[in-house]
Amino acid sequence: MEYLSLSEYARKLGVTPGYVRRLVRARRIPGARRVAGRWLIPADARVLPAGEQAEDVQTQTTGVVHVEQKQAQVYAIFNHAGGAGKTTLARDLGYALHRRERRVLLIDADPQANLSAWLGASDAEDAQTLLYLLEEDVLPEPLEVHGMHLIPAHLNLALLDIEVRNRPGGDFLLRNALQDVRDRYDVILIDSPPSLGPLSFVCGLAADGLIVPVENSPKGLSGIKAVRRAAQQYKRALRHPGRFIRAFVPNKVDARTAVDRALLEGLEGLKSIAPVAPHLTYRPGVHKRAMAQRVPLLEAAPDPDAQADAYDHVRRALAEANMVHYEVSK
Repeated sequence: MEYLSLSEYARKLGVTPGYVRRLVRARRIPGARRVAGRWLIPADARVLPAGEQAEDVQTQTTGVVHVEQKQAQVYAIFNHAGGAGKTTLARDLGYALHRRERRVLLIDADPQANLSAWLGASDAEDAQTLLYLLEEDVLPEPLEVHGMHLIPAHLNLALLDIEVRNRPGGDFLLRNALQDVRDRYDVILIDSPPSLGPLSFVCGLAADGLIVPVENSPKGLSGIKAVRRAAQQYKRALRHPGRFIRAFVPNKVDARTAVDRALLEGLEGLKSIAPVAPHLTYRPGVHKRAMAQRVPLLEAAPDPDAQADAYDHVRRALAEANMVHYEVSK
């Protein structure tokens, strides 16, 4: 029997995933079942009329469902300190992966909404953001931006910091919702808030690991201890068996200066924790042009192929950390 994910079945019917979830909970879709944290629905299942109920499939003990579908790898771009370059890394790494024909979903989980603004989605409504989770328990339909999908943010997203504390299982709200869309993407990148608050915890628990941009400064290096403590909390909460920090990415580097070169050498010590990607150089003119034009850096760069080389190196480091499969171009 062929099974569809909840979101695939919703698209087949032409309705929202939230509506399908309500039908499942009302037991109006025969054969629907929960497997490994996600709903699977027979492709030929019909919706029963109101008032009729199917057998409660969660109590069934016979039969085994075998589903072989590629699941997206989910990574939170995380650093509790502001100024590390989380948002630009989410935007530009996501776009670089898209250029390699990866299906990419970006999630803006920062109430400052810079990722959304820098991709031209600054006028998002609450129902288009992660606030939708509070009402429907599923993700909103994403926007399409520069070949990627984006769930934008809004200042009101700060309400999640309060709501997740008052909701049973609230810490896993995003992780559970992502189970229904992981088969639609190759990589999902979450731009986390620059804090160690409840919303950041929700983002970390939704991920398979952390990508940590590190500002090439004494402040950036001093903040690594707090990042490691947070990663240990996520690892324990998820009973994650491996390394939860998947890569460090030195950011905003000017390798022409002796100070920056010395700081880069200091970052080498992080290799005992996770791979350290080659550094990303900060080019003020190109970065400002990208923000003004609301496009990824590679679209604003005068020589995008040369600029893309930096992200090729970052992808290689992430591939070492089992984030993405990387093919060397010929």
